[in-house]
Amino acid sequence: MKSADDRYKPKSCRFSKEWVFLQAFLTALALNTELGVANDEIDGISNVLLARLYALFAQIEFGIRSRGFFLTVLTAALFVGYMWISQKKRFFSTEKHAALAAFLSAMYTGGMAYWYGGSLSLLYSFQINRIRSIVLLVGMYFFYLHAIEGMHYMLHKKTENAGTVAEKKGKWVSMYQKSSFWITWGILMLAWLVHLILRYPGAMSYDNWAQLRYYYGFETYTTAQPIFHTWLFGSFIRLAVKLGSPNVGLFLFVLMQSLIMSAVLAWTLELMKRWNTAVWLRTLTFAVYCIAPYFTGYAAFPIKDYLYTAFLVLLACLMAEWMLEEEQFWNQAVQNVLWIVAAALMILCRKNGIYLYLVVTVVICVQMF
Repeated sequence: MKSADDRYKPKSCRFSKEWVFLQAFLTALALNTELGVANDEIDGISNVLLARLYALFAQIEFGIRSRGFFLTVLTAALFVGYMWISQKKRFFSTEKHAALAAFLSAMYTGGMAYWYGGSLSLLYSFQINRIRSIVLLVGMYFFYLHAIEGMHYMLHKKTENAGTVAEKKGKWVSMYQKSSFWITWGILMLAWLVHLILRYPGAMSYDNWAQLRYYYGFETYTTAQPIFHTWLFGSFIRLAVKLGSPNVGLFLFVLMQSLIMSAVLAWTLELMKRWNTAVWLRTLTFAVYCIAPYFTGYAAFPIKDYLYTAFLVLLACLMAEWMLEEEQFWNQAVQNVLWIVAAALMILCRKNGIYLYLVVTVVICVQMF
């Protein structure tokens, strides 16, 4: 005869699976939810209550029409993923997971409202959208909650053991261990150099043409383009004109910004290595840096956003180091210089950088005092 505990466990397991399945279904529904509202014909229905019910069900049908098969497959896939994640050990408190997931879910729902209607009022202006907003909030909450827990599990899973490293020890491995940053930086630049050559001398946008018109005095400076980036870009072109070819100046500029961006990205990989991040994640990140269109394509595109992003990422890396080292961080001259350079150039390369740095300042003040 089975004990009371044995009889209880299947029920608990079934309840757990049913609950996880419900989470998967709500997430799939949220990922297929649109906030657009169709015009419904309710002529001929004199009863006000029936007319409203008809309009409500018509809107529900409009939101998920022709998506039944996809919704079923997505629910099944999410269920399998959620079950796998729920069986893994949690490395952080559930409260932190829940708070972050709730915040991201609220941001996603608000973003959908702005995407469809340009205002949060779209979430409550129509009866159907009140229901949809709840579906979005709840479904995306479960999605982010499981995604965070799954990421924590994978980041803390030990993939580098002493035996494997010892077997792979050799000349090249030893060289990489000693000069990992420089080797990573060199490989990144070699991968990007192919794209720079294929796009020689570079791909200018209307912003760059506007900057040159400002720089050479054909138009009066406005706040549309940052003065520092305009001066920097114009100086490269002016120098190249004196050398006989403005194309050389354009190429030297995109080469300069590529060197800066690749150095910053190489440093992110160096920090991941220092923090014992899983090898698969470092390898995947490195591959993305080498082949993703944002990095490879924009390397030859001299827009202000590229240098701004490079210094923003550098500042984010420095903030991560500061949060780990705390007081010791400010005692290192190199970090202090890099912090000043990253903050100053982030602000100079894009005008809204100052607002972002104000947030950083608030975070630092709260953490320190």
